Amino acid sequence: MMQPHILLPLDSSVEAETLLPVAALASATKSCLHLLYVIDPPYSTVSGLGFIAVMPISQYLASINRAYKHLQTIARRLQDKLPALAIQITVLEGDQIGSVLDTIKRVSSTSMLALAPRKRTTSFAFFERNVVAALAQCTSLPLLYVPSTPRTIHTPALSSVRSILVPFFKGDGLHAVETAAEIASMTGAVIALVTVVDDTRKASSARRQSRQLQLQSEIDCARTYLEALAYPLRTRGLSVQVEVTCGQPAEEIVRLCHLHDFDITVAAAARRGSLSSFFSHHARMLQQVIQTSKAPVMLVKRSSTRPITFSPARPSLSLIEKARGYDTIR
Repeated sequence: MMQPHILLPLDSSVEAETLLPVAALASATKSCLHLLYVIDPPYSTVSGLGFIAVMPISQYLASINRAYKHLQTIARRLQDKLPALAIQITVLEGDQIGSVLDTIKRVSSTSMLALAPRKRTTSFAFFERNVVAALAQCTSLPLLYVPSTPRTIHTPALSSVRSILVPFFKGDGLHAVETAAEIASMTGAVIALVTVVDDTRKASSARRQSRQLQLQSEIDCARTYLEALAYPLRTRGLSVQVEVTCGQPAEEIVRLCHLHDFDITVAAAARRGSLSSFFSHHARMLQQVIQTSKAPVMLVKRSSTRPITFSPARPSLSLIEKARGYDTIR
């Protein structure tokens, strides 16, 4: 079985320290971290004129050299922290979307697409909003959002995943459970199935008592549902916790993330699988979690045709040995 790859497109604004959470996940799940850098081609296509040079060849070659040096520097720094981490680097020329999709198609063991934030911003390097939406529509892979302000990870726990949060919003999240279970089976992490009963709706004094009874009924139903999901996971030897709270869903999930210091959040994406519909449907639910979480947030698509699969890693090679197998610009 081939070693799974986590594809991580980057640009020159990303620092190695920001990537420690996704590197830790790759190491814990015995995956290869695949760093991708896409540069602009030295030509442009003009209708009726064909290919027109837009930069001198010396400038083009210099951009290739800078891209490789940047990725090699990041790889060295990550492997200084995680010596067993397998890393592959690729530099391609072309458009962003096409290069990422081509890499996913060419490297069939790619099991996840990670998005890294730019330095000192909350926006994602390499990706503009429309690019993210297009990629989400074109691939069935889970999307992993790397936090812009990652929490401090101490060295003993750097290559481990100890806790996984799986939030349920109005019962939506079932297809994220199996992905969380696969990660937990590899790492021994504790899975926390969490749902929030929205109690922010106001009720008149005459209906306050009936509203309280309704809330208690919703809490009991939610707990029963989560316990039913937890049972088969526990029979597989996984450690599963169930929690039902009340409040505004997004705020409560963010509070629990910070309170319990989860290593990763695994959540369900939109029913149709597009990022734009995800944010329109769950805007008040998970967008705030993605923006404020200090741990990676993974979105798993319901229609995924290639579920994430982890396998034991092959012996890790040194950076110099990996250089022999580096992909080249097509």
